Amino acid sequence: MILHAIVLEKDAPTVAQLSGFFENYPEIRLTGSFNDLYQLNNHRLPAMPDLAFISEDFLGNDPTLISEILVNQFGQIPAIIFIGNTPDHAWDALEAGAIDYLLRPLRTPRLYTCLCKILQLSVNLDTMGILQSFIHNPPSTTRQHFLQQLMIRDGDDILFVDCKEIRWLESARNYVKVHTGRESYLFRGTLQSLEENLDPRHFVRIHRSYLVNRDHIFKLQSWSNGDYILFLKDKTELMLSRKYRHHLFSQLSGTETPTLLQQQSPAREQRSKVETTRDMPLTSGLV
Repeated sequence: MILHAIVLEKDAPTVAQLSGFFENYPEIRLTGSFNDLYQLNNHRLPAMPDLAFISEDFLGNDPTLISEILVNQFGQIPAIIFIGNTPDHAWDALEAGAIDYLLRPLRTPRLYTCLCKILQLSVNLDTMGILQSFIHNPPSTTRQHFLQQLMIRDGDDILFVDCKEIRWLESARNYVKVHTGRESYLFRGTLQSLEENLDPRHFVRIHRSYLVNRDHIFKLQSWSNGDYILFLKDKTELMLSRKYRHHLFSQLSGTETPTLLQQQSPAREQRSKVETTRDMPLTSGLV
């Protein structure tokens, strides 16, 4: 079994260390070393990479972006091992789907441990592919696998927020504001990625910037140009845009045009009762 590896690293000593290490292990073959993404995108590899050793410099603001680049380039996600100077970006590496995080300067015992982990995961290459596919391509809604909790960094702490406690979510560039009944948190990621991983039976998109928990929807108030104001039970007001209006209606009622029941005012209800009484047939009450 041969695993093909690529290295995306600007630090020459690190590249040399990896190259020397791979020479001692015939199970891993280095098929390409690149200083930047431009080189990677413009190079044709002799084989699809199974492993990618990548510098933390390429994590950027969106940890998942490097995975998307690899998919576009190779059509699949190799097992990713990030390399950094400090453990500060280890969490971002995990968000990007890394299976390990190495610190510079690289040490042979640590590289050996990493290699053992890789080989253990790769005993069956099909299993490895399934693992990586699961990490980077969450299951479809038909399989009913959705996030139950969000892991949110709060300083040095990691908070676990139950999804059922979330009332609405708001896009904030590379972050998402998560609003619960008592607190609001910043989650690193995009609203689109969260929407794909939250249960659509509970969460629905109402605007390019908003995702709401449908269990907390109270009412819709007609606005202008086909828009609505959506009220949550806690009196939060959000805009329901025309683009997502029919989607919300179909999610809530099963049709793109909801059946609306008019609520009668007390006076109108009383008049209705009087009119009904007038139309009732008279009986003598005699037996």
